[in-house]
Amino acid sequence: MIFSGLYKTTKPSFYTLRLATFCCWAIGSLATLQKNQAQNINIAVQNVSVACQMCMDLTMTATSTNFGCSSWVIDLTYNPAAVSAPIVTVNPLFNDNIYYTTIVNTTSNERLLLSNVLNPPTAPFQITATPIRLATICFSVNNAAISPNFSIINTETYVANQAFTTLLAYPAIVQPNFPTLLNPTTFSPSLSSASAQMATLQWAAIAAAANCQVRYKTLASSSWTEISLAGNATSIILEGLTTCTTYEAQLRAVCANGNNNNYGSSVIFNTLSAADWTLPPAIRTCDAPLNLNNYLSGNTGGTWSGLGVSSNLFNPAGLAPGNYAVTYTIGAGNCQNALTQNLSVSASPNAQWTVPAAWSNCGNAIDLNTLLTGSTGGTWSGSHTSGNSFIPLGISPGTYELTYTVGSGTCATSQTQSVSVVPCTPLGTPLRCRMWLQGAYQTSTSIMTQHLRTANLLPLRQPYYAAPWYYSGEDSVINAAQLPATMVDWVLLELCNPNTNEIIARKAGCLLANGTVGDVWGNDKLYFNAPAGDYRLLVRHRNHIALASATVVTLPNSESYDFGADNQCLGGNAQTIALGTNNTAPYALAAGDMDGNGVVNVADFNVFATQSGPVNQYHTADVSLNGISSVYDFNLYQPNNSRIAMPLLRY
Repeated sequence: MIFSGLYKTTKPSFYTLRLATFCCWAIGSLATLQKNQAQNINIAVQNVSVACQMCMDLTMTATSTNFGCSSWVIDLTYNPAAVSAPIVTVNPLFNDNIYYTTIVNTTSNERLLLSNVLNPPTAPFQITATPIRLATICFSVNNAAISPNFSIINTETYVANQAFTTLLAYPAIVQPNFPTLLNPTTFSPSLSSASAQMATLQWAAIAAAANCQVRYKTLASSSWTEISLAGNATSIILEGLTTCTTYEAQLRAVCANGNNNNYGSSVIFNTLSAADWTLPPAIRTCDAPLNLNNYLSGNTGGTWSGLGVSSNLFNPAGLAPGNYAVTYTIGAGNCQNALTQNLSVSASPNAQWTVPAAWSNCGNAIDLNTLLTGSTGGTWSGSHTSGNSFIPLGISPGTYELTYTVGSGTCATSQTQSVSVVPCTPLGTPLRCRMWLQGAYQTSTSIMTQHLRTANLLPLRQPYYAAPWYYSGEDSVINAAQLPATMVDWVLLELCNPNTNEIIARKAGCLLANGTVGDVWGNDKLYFNAPAGDYRLLVRHRNHIALASATVVTLPNSESYDFGADNQCLGGNAQTIALGTNNTAPYALAAGDMDGNGVVNVADFNVFATQSGPVNQYHTADVSLNGISSVYDFNLYQPNNSRIAMPLLRY
């Protein structure tokens, strides 16, 4: 038997192999085993060492051509400090009731008995000069520095129909001089890919390895960086490498007992130069040339190429909207690297918009963006604009220039056009009416004060949505500038059935300084959602006693119904306050009904007591409508205490 290719030891080793061969044939029902005569049989042991495991192929070659036998016994010992845990795989030609066992003999020696002679085969097997593999035995390597001391110490022979019982020294002993044992097999990685600061190494799976270790360094360095991986690992990504640098990497296996295999041969590879760059924001055809170097995150000093590129500039002028491939190339030779990305070029902004049909000056705000036919995202400018809205409410009829601007810098563009505003024509039945408020009347000018308007204290929405009126109409303006310039305050007018006093329609209006009641669009009349016909008219104010018309009012009316004239209210002049000399016209609503319920009493005083003091307020206690609740308002309230409105006017 010849052993070759085993683990290297500190000194040459010699091994002894002993082999027993038997010819076997059937006689009746018994099996007779006969020991052959000594033959020149060579057993070769070849190892295939794989990291933490060593496998030996046992092969047999006969030097006598007429030797024929199909039964054999191999009795092998080994040093368990060097190798252990044998796994036997028998050639199927001999796999007829193979028997093997491991017997621990001593602390430094173990024995493996291998045989296929328990039952004789049906026919002898002719062993020729061609090597025949008997079996493969694989051992786990415990310590590669210790000799495994493989040897055949005994052979066994058999007596017919008896078990293994007798150990005999066999005369056919082959004891060749073995060569020096080899080192365990080493492993080397291969390069899968490399970039500027990263490389991927790969290798075939290593059998029986508990761990793998990879070490790497720059070729010029003597200091290694070592990384441990799982035993079944087959690749690694090395990161944080230096660009344009030559590296060396090696691989080895680590056995389960902690013994390391030797590092294998090196793989040499180069990292590339860094060609990284980030995409700029979307570019428009009207933009100035773009300096591509401003977007470099890799190595500088390279070259740019692509359609629209000149030196380090990308010029979108003259290009159609779309994507354009731009490449940055850096380095030379093994270090050269390039990165190509698509620059997105979009069309220049377009400021075009469509001139609409004329707008009414009683209409709500217009969303100017609905007129756009060009690019969105721009800004509007011009009189009566707010954000993207045009506000025609209450402005004078005529033409107004509006400008839409979009883009910035070299891409800024705009379009200016004129829009028309026409007088408002509200829907409904119109009512003309005049009325006066005692607290707001100024004897010196014979008109009412507009202090709440000039001090911007008037609310933009009518105030009668709360108790006790609960009027839900959306009579309002967008900003204070749209309120009539001579407006005194908001008032509430109602149309009721003259026979049943049922309220048919309600409308909040703007009381002007001359007593006229108009709408928020500047008309000198109010429009009601009611058919033309005969109605009793009711007029209310938030801190004056309400009045009802003395007679039926036919709508529409061409002349104003004037509550300030003599005896024009239900209940006669006693329901009003005479503002003229000697108790003459004009006649006004009496001040002091601060809670609006139609009765002036201590409840109204309580409102006054709560609200008096602060200035520039829109309070119901401010019956003089000058923005402050003071003793002057109390002096208007006190004479009217105990006044009461007509029954249909009270809440």
